[in-house]
Amino acid sequence: MDSARRPCFITVFFWVLATTCLPYSGSQSPSLWGKKAVFLGRPCMWQLGKECVMPLLEELSVCVHLCRKIATPEWTGFVYKVPGNRQVELGLAGRGGLLVAWLFGQEWLVPEDLPLEHWQNVCLTWSSNSNRLRLYINGSSRLDAHVNASLSRQLSHNGTLTLGVSHNIVDGVMEFEDGKNFLGDISLFRMWGWEQTAEEVRAHSCADGNVVSWDTRDWDYQSCLPEDDTSLQCAWSMFKIEMKAVIAQWHPLDKPFNSPEDIIRKWLGTIFPGNISVRDIFVSSPSQICQVGYNPSVRNTEKAQESRKMEFISTSDKCVSCLVYLSVSPETDVGAAQNDIFGKLSLAFTSGQVTLIADPSSLSVRPIGAFPNATAYPPTDTNTTAGSPTSTTAGSPTRTTTGSPTSTTAGSPTRTTAGLPTRTTAGPPTRTTTGSPTSTTAGSPTRTTAGSPTSTTAGLPTRISAGSPTRTTAGSPTSTTAGSPTRTTAGSPTSTTAGSPTSTTAGSPTSTTAGSPTRTTTGSPTRTTTCSPTSTTASDPGSPSETHQPSIGVPANPTGLSTTRESLDFNSTKPGIASTFYRVNMKLNMTTTVTGNDPGEIIQKWVQRNLGKVKMNVLNINILNSTYKVNDHKKIQELEMTAELRHEKRFRCTFQVEDADARNVTTTQTLITDLLSGNHVDEEIQVDRRDVHVSHIDPGSCPKDTHESFWGVYKWPITEVQVTITMICEKNLGSRASRKCELDGVTEKAQWAKPNLKACKPVITISDLDKVTVTANNSADVMDMIKNLLGDEGDLSDSQLATVVQKLDEVLWVSTVTPQLGRDIVNIVADILVSNSDLSAVANEILGITDSIGDQMDFPEESLNVTVTSLALSMINVDPEQFQGLTFGVSSFSTGLVPETYVNQTFLSRPCDGTVASISLPQSLHNFFPQGNKKKRVQFHFYGIQELFKDPATNCTLNSYVVSASVNNSNVSNLRDPVVVTLRHLKPKEKNDKVVCVYWDFQKNNGCGGWDSNGCETLPSISAYQTTCQCYHLTHFGVLLDVSRTPIGEADQEILTVISYLGCGVSSIFLGISLLTYVVFEKLRSDYPSKILINLSAALLGLNLVFLLDSWLSSFGSYGLCISTAATLHYFLLASFTWMGLEAIHMYFALVKVFNVYVPLYIHKFCALGWGIPLVIVSMVLAVEKDAYGNVLSEASLDSLQGSEPFCWMQSNVFFYVTVVSFVLLVLVFNVVVFIVVLVQIRHMQTNKPAATGNKRCAMHDLRAVASLTFLLGLTWPIAFFTWGPARVPMLYLFSVLNSLQGFFIFVFHCLMKENVRKQWRIHLCCGRFRLNDYSDWSHSMTMGSKTKQNQLVHRSPSVKSVNTSSRKISDDSTTASCSSGTPYQQGA
Repeated sequence: MDSARRPCFITVFFWVLATTCLPYSGSQSPSLWGKKAVFLGRPCMWQLGKECVMPLLEELSVCVHLCRKIATPEWTGFVYKVPGNRQVELGLAGRGGLLVAWLFGQEWLVPEDLPLEHWQNVCLTWSSNSNRLRLYINGSSRLDAHVNASLSRQLSHNGTLTLGVSHNIVDGVMEFEDGKNFLGDISLFRMWGWEQTAEEVRAHSCADGNVVSWDTRDWDYQSCLPEDDTSLQCAWSMFKIEMKAVIAQWHPLDKPFNSPEDIIRKWLGTIFPGNISVRDIFVSSPSQICQVGYNPSVRNTEKAQESRKMEFISTSDKCVSCLVYLSVSPETDVGAAQNDIFGKLSLAFTSGQVTLIADPSSLSVRPIGAFPNATAYPPTDTNTTAGSPTSTTAGSPTRTTTGSPTSTTAGSPTRTTAGLPTRTTAGPPTRTTTGSPTSTTAGSPTRTTAGSPTSTTAGLPTRISAGSPTRTTAGSPTSTTAGSPTRTTAGSPTSTTAGSPTSTTAGSPTSTTAGSPTRTTTGSPTRTTTCSPTSTTASDPGSPSETHQPSIGVPANPTGLSTTRESLDFNSTKPGIASTFYRVNMKLNMTTTVTGNDPGEIIQKWVQRNLGKVKMNVLNINILNSTYKVNDHKKIQELEMTAELRHEKRFRCTFQVEDADARNVTTTQTLITDLLSGNHVDEEIQVDRRDVHVSHIDPGSCPKDTHESFWGVYKWPITEVQVTITMICEKNLGSRASRKCELDGVTEKAQWAKPNLKACKPVITISDLDKVTVTANNSADVMDMIKNLLGDEGDLSDSQLATVVQKLDEVLWVSTVTPQLGRDIVNIVADILVSNSDLSAVANEILGITDSIGDQMDFPEESLNVTVTSLALSMINVDPEQFQGLTFGVSSFSTGLVPETYVNQTFLSRPCDGTVASISLPQSLHNFFPQGNKKKRVQFHFYGIQELFKDPATNCTLNSYVVSASVNNSNVSNLRDPVVVTLRHLKPKEKNDKVVCVYWDFQKNNGCGGWDSNGCETLPSISAYQTTCQCYHLTHFGVLLDVSRTPIGEADQEILTVISYLGCGVSSIFLGISLLTYVVFEKLRSDYPSKILINLSAALLGLNLVFLLDSWLSSFGSYGLCISTAATLHYFLLASFTWMGLEAIHMYFALVKVFNVYVPLYIHKFCALGWGIPLVIVSMVLAVEKDAYGNVLSEASLDSLQGSEPFCWMQSNVFFYVTVVSFVLLVLVFNVVVFIVVLVQIRHMQTNKPAATGNKRCAMHDLRAVASLTFLLGLTWPIAFFTWGPARVPMLYLFSVLNSLQGFFIFVFHCLMKENVRKQWRIHLCCGRFRLNDYSDWSHSMTMGSKTKQNQLVHRSPSVKSVNTSSRKISDDSTTASCSSGTPYQQGA
């Protein structure tokens, strides 16, 4: 044994040395991701490698990236041809600005021309089922054509494929066609063995193909080496690894520490960083024959080393095939991820006494579109043990190796490469169920013809006696599943002919007695899993068990099917062993009377607790008192039975028992009796052994069933009772449908339960609903589908919405409206209401549906409430003789929440405080109740959403939620006593707002519905927050608010508010700077205009500050504080306009009445007027009516721009118009007149100086002077009088910007642009070279100039100083003086 192991250890030693110490070229991944084939400037040929054989395909998808560099009349993307046939089997090309797609020799022209210098992803898909060829460019469909049915329905196998050039096979030699070459780059050619949908084409752009991949092992490119291209990077996260690995143990006498799977999992967890996570690992059974070698992806043209392979046999070294699924987070470029993973896997790994080596020649790292939904197993080889002479002749694609099962999933193309294992596509495992034992006696030959699969299921031995030859002809797969021992005795030859795959799975021991040769002829792939040389019975606990995948052509179970036994409180059910079932009838006594709980629940728990001790499950328990006689024809109310049972102590019960261990029938019956009638000390239930009767029952199995619904067609196979079957959803492959085979409690037979399709998506859309006829049988399915489709679709179009509403109405028409169905419909209606769909076209239909629900709902109680998001229904069955009125109300509600409702059995004229909506019905309503034995029902509705009630014919807005009332089968109108409806306003009503009570008229607007006020009276408002209405009929009621006088939208109002506050804040800052400048620098405030400017700035600063603080101060809710704030704001507003008027008076004196005007104490009188007049006006308002000031909403404020927050201001219109509007208007009129006079005077002065005429600089100075005077005199405020009509909103924006920034503009024109202010800043605030040094000269010149002018004018007017300083003020501030030299006022003087 030591000599046998020595070659293994030497091999492993050199392998580890080579992979860890020497540079190894094989660590480079064979992937071509991130690389391209360049077809430009030199002859180049890329063709499918000889090792990559194209299989027969009944459906396919092909994607390729093309980047054209040079435009040519004709070019070839790729061409696939079959030897001996010149027609193109599959291809893509370009011709004359059109794309050409080939399939089976037929071509289709697509009006698309691929642009130059841009990568384009072109995909072709086809399936023999749909028989349609589709072409996509960058995920967008460009072709959807029908394929002629007379053409082939399979893509021929073993053909030749070339990229960038067309070709033909002549005498076995490939010849290329000239003139059709592709001039550019080609990359990412991939091919799949299934037809991808449009979503998969877009979503799987980074997934590799399973038939042809972008890998060096699939292509032969000779001297045209691939080139890197960084623009081809593709980020992806899902990868699949296939490889063979050698596990070597350095001390073979020791037992291995871990299983191969544990070793590989530890290896991967060690070498991979944290961003690479292993999702699933599947490892085959270990084999003693291993091969290791170098990476064959390195081409011989690159002078790579020749492939060297070494085989060794050892009892300590194991070779396993692995399938690993990885997740990379975050998504990484495919090429980079492949190189990284491949490099890490290529190095040997040693842990303790175990060394693991991956064979690079078998290593494959590929991006996949999605992880498999069920367990997948790796492809391996199979070997039949000695004594079983199995022969596989030429053409058999499967190589057999000891203990390694080979699995190929149906529909997955198989490619066999030298030295590589068979590649398979991961699919779900199949679990088999119990059937009937099969026995063939001597002399009875058994034959299975083509296409007839024979299967022996778990637990049932199949025996073929001597002399009974068994033959399976072509196309007839024979499968023996887990737990089914098959025995062939002497003289019974078994033969499987061409095309008949035979499979024996793990756990199914096959014994072939001497003289019984087994032979597999040409084309028969054989799969034999680990088997035992001796025969083993089904009950043998040592029987091996292993789940496998069905091979191609073996219809074991439907694709995507798995079975799961329902979970019990215990878990000891053995796979492959069927349960047995029993019926139990027994009587029991309860030692105490049950008062608080249902006795049935107590008994069921007691029975399950006792039988659960031996792994039995209790089903369908039925509890009756001992004297009760069951009447199948009489419907018994559950509530009455429960009440009756609570007073009993002796009961009779019937139930079924499932024995998962499948014991002997007699033994099980005795065991059940003992467990139920034993000595139960201190228990409240006692059973006499004589009262327990146990019978064995055979429920059978659920038959095959095809279930068609909106969620697809599902074919459920024969299934054991109490087993749940799952299938992959037809629409969303990532989810599963399930269905349980149940034991019926009455018939005691197996029957199918309703399929659970909640996780599946409907295969039809809302538009397809129009073609569905709603019946009583499918109405529940229609409801479920509508709920799912609403969740998927989101907002609905008009046609989709009409379809949904129509189907809801049809469901109501054909169904009995139970409370549950009613709730489901109401929930769907609520989902529609809260969506963003346009509901105006279906408003009446929705209201009709909710009315029909209340009329038709069948419930025994006196009343029933159904409340969902934004919608509430309340139904009351009334007694006409005891009817005293009804009041329905909503006590609490917020948008998006469930409303809280209440019902009072009397008439209430006034609702409770805080009620959102209420409606009170008078006693006289009983005159409208239906006559006879018909039910008398009143229903109320509450709609917490306004979008349903849109009336394009009115300018008013709905300012409340909607409430309604109705009587079934009756039209209530012209009531003797009014219906009282009280509705809370959504927005508080202001003093001059107009509200009106309305009802919804279904006939208005051409049957679309609208609001009408006839028949409803709006009571005088007692609150700004609610309105009470009196109406004399029943329908849907609401309150409208007339907003035609304030057509400012909420968005505009918010923007205007922001502009106002922002502008006032900016103005406050710059007014403060202006005040500080003039107050600190004494030389600037020496003249009258500067002093007037200081007072005006102080008034404006006070106005802005109080305005900014007003909302905050009003939030305190203090009555005195609010009056003080409003009065202060009023005062500073009047003071600002007063000083603007005084500024105009001063200009008039300075420029018009220049001489012979003397005003003693000039500035003192101005201050008395400027600050005194506003004080007198505000004091008079406070003295006459202090409540004229108060807390009002901002819409009533001065400029209507402060939003909807409370605002302290004048709330009396009389005082507002007298003390504000008239005063401001008077000042503005005077200022406009003075402004015009001043402009005329300045113009007259300029015309007297010809040197200034036509000077462009003078024109700019004039314009600046006009702007300065405009803001100084407040001439932007008259814009408020033009904010009406179509220009209201634009004028409001202009008004807000100009007036909120008035202080800023005063700073600009009277500080920033004033030369003497700038000099004062430079003298006192600047340093260094910016500091003004000639202060004394400037000061001296200014002083002397002033004195000279005063001396010249002193004898002509006593107002010399005032006039002279005013002249300098206007000349300096407004720059209206002559643009040549001097000022006209000085010269004229």
